[in-house]
Amino acid sequence: MLLNTLIPRGSRSVFKCSHRALQKNDELWCTGCNWWELPRRYAQTDEDICYPVRMGIACGCPENLIYDMYFRNDESRFFEKAVRDARFNTRIHYHAINDGSRWGINTGTKEFLEKIEKIESKITLLDMFDPALPKMELLVVFGFPALYNWYPDTEARNKMDINGKLDILKRVKELWDRGFLNALAPSDAITDGRITVDGNVFDYCGHKFDKLLYLYPQYSKCEIPEFLNMAVANGCDVRMIGEYTRDFDGNPASLELDEKYTLCEQADIPTEMKLTANKILNGCVLEDGSVVISDHDSIMNDSFCTYNFEISGHSYEACFSGIFALKTDEKGVPVKLAAGNLRYLKKDGEQIVSADGGDCIMPEQRS
Repeated sequence: MLLNTLIPRGSRSVFKCSHRALQKNDELWCTGCNWWELPRRYAQTDEDICYPVRMGIACGCPENLIYDMYFRNDESRFFEKAVRDARFNTRIHYHAINDGSRWGINTGTKEFLEKIEKIESKITLLDMFDPALPKMELLVVFGFPALYNWYPDTEARNKMDINGKLDILKRVKELWDRGFLNALAPSDAITDGRITVDGNVFDYCGHKFDKLLYLYPQYSKCEIPEFLNMAVANGCDVRMIGEYTRDFDGNPASLELDEKYTLCEQADIPTEMKLTANKILNGCVLEDGSVVISDHDSIMNDSFCTYNFEISGHSYEACFSGIFALKTDEKGVPVKLAAGNLRYLKKDGEQIVSADGGDCIMPEQRS
């Protein structure tokens, strides 16, 4: 049978390789891709894994906040990561909190806590703002059976016993780094009904995506080509990379996929799919239309920064330190605000909020 390396759902001890090899491999693949299915209220990932993975897992969790376990031996990496993560509603889980001898530094010392407190005190403002997840135009789904099959190309078999040539994480990370925010999910999310079609968009556990990219349908169950063909028939924006010649049992595929939405391996995905890049420096637009920005240097230097951005056709300028989040109504009037050391907020050149340079929280105003 071709699917001799397919991992049972929930399996954890499935690889015939040394414990040392497992330690060097990414836990995401070593645990059989079950990160997306673990029953958690809050998404949790490990070691600064790429944001598309975090976003894809978070979409399946009831809470928007994401935790990422982290340990390093350079304390500045913690500070930079904490601020960067905050703009995407992610927080550090200080995994090796008392580890100063093996994996990283002791993050429980007085010296470290005094430094990280400067950052965490600003990030806490976002907890009171309660941000939504980032608005992501693209949902990327990878073929779970294809990932776990290297046959007959034995050179594609890596030490995790999966198809190492697919480079799924590399592909989605490159998209994110270019500003094309996306969420990654396994094909099981389609076959078990978590990803559905809602009109001409895709719904992943209540989160909407305008476009879907399917990576590697080889060895798919019949539900996958049926879903993709149905989505195309509904007018959804779908693209696919990889051939589909064999079904889940290794037999010739009985259903065909329309070649007009198939991309070659070297295709420039943003161009082919007409993706829109994130335009907010050090921030992003969230699903509810609000904006979050985080600035590392202004926190560490006890200074102020100024950012310009747009919400619903209005131009805004904000002067603050570290953290800024804003939600407006359809007229551009602020209905919720959080900012570190806010000095002012302007809309279309007119100052609408004046502050004394202290932390600012405005709870959501409801009509």
